Amino acid sequence: MPSQTVVFDLEGTLVYLKVDDSKVVEFLVGELRRLDPGLDFQRAHGAVEILREVEGKVQGSALEETKKSVSSKLAEVEKASAGSARERKDARSALSSLQSKGIKVGAITGFSEQGAKEVLKHVGLEGAVPILGSRDDSMDQSQRITIALKKSGSKPEDATFVADGSSDVEAARSSGVKCFAIYSQEVPVNQILTSKPDAFLFSISELGDTILLFAQKSELQQVKLADGAGGPQPGTAPDAAQTSEPGREATGGR
Repeated sequence: MPSQTVVFDLEGTLVYLKVDDSKVVEFLVGELRRLDPGLDFQRAHGAVEILREVEGKVQGSALEETKKSVSSKLAEVEKASAGSARERKDARSALSSLQSKGIKVGAITGFSEQGAKEVLKHVGLEGAVPILGSRDDSMDQSQRITIALKKSGSKPEDATFVADGSSDVEAARSSGVKCFAIYSQEVPVNQILTSKPDAFLFSISELGDTILLFAQKSELQQVKLADGAGGPQPGTAPDAAQTSEPGREATGGR
C-alpha cells in the first residue's frame, strides 16, 4: 500500500483562531474600486479570497502593488491573531497517531507561512506539521493543496484533505484528493454534508484508522479490477460520504 499523506485545513481542523481582517478588506475594496469602478466581486469574503477572485480581472502592475500592501497589512493581522489561537481537542494526539502509522502530515492556510508558524508555536504544535502550503504559495486553496502535496512528494490519489467547510470540500475535489470533513461548531453539519465529502467525522481521533481503511479498500478494488472482477472505476471514492449520529464516531466504513 502506497504511503499516505494527510493535509489539514489549518484553521478549524487543528486550531481555532479569532481573525479580524475587516480593515484590510475595507482597504482592499477601496483600492480595487479605484483600479476598476465596475469590478465585480464578493465583498463578504476575506481579503485573501477577494484577491483570488479578482486575479485575471484586473491587469497591470497596480494590482501587484495592491497585493503587496494587502500582504503587509495581513501580516499584522496574523501576528495579532496568533495570540488567540487554541488547539482543537485531540489535534496533538491525532497528529502523533498519524505519524506513528507512517502517514505524512501537512496543512494549508490562508496565512503566510511565517504567520502559520507563529500560530503553531503559540499552541505548542511547532514542528508537528512539517509541510505547509500558505498564501505565500498561492491565493487559491486548491492550488495550496497541490503545492503541499508536491512538497511532501505525494500523489493526489494517496492523499486526504481534512476540512471543516463546504468550500474546502470543493477545493479538495478540484485538487483530485479525497476529503474527510470534520465536525465544526461554526459550520452546520447539513451544510458540510451537502458538499458530499468522502467521509464525515465528529472527531479527528479516528482519522488515522479511517485513512488506512480507505486506502486498503481502494487497493482491494484495484486488485479486483486487475482480476476482471469489476467494481468502481479508478479515481472514484471507495465509499459514499458516511455520517454518524451526534456524539458517535463516523469512520467512513462499516
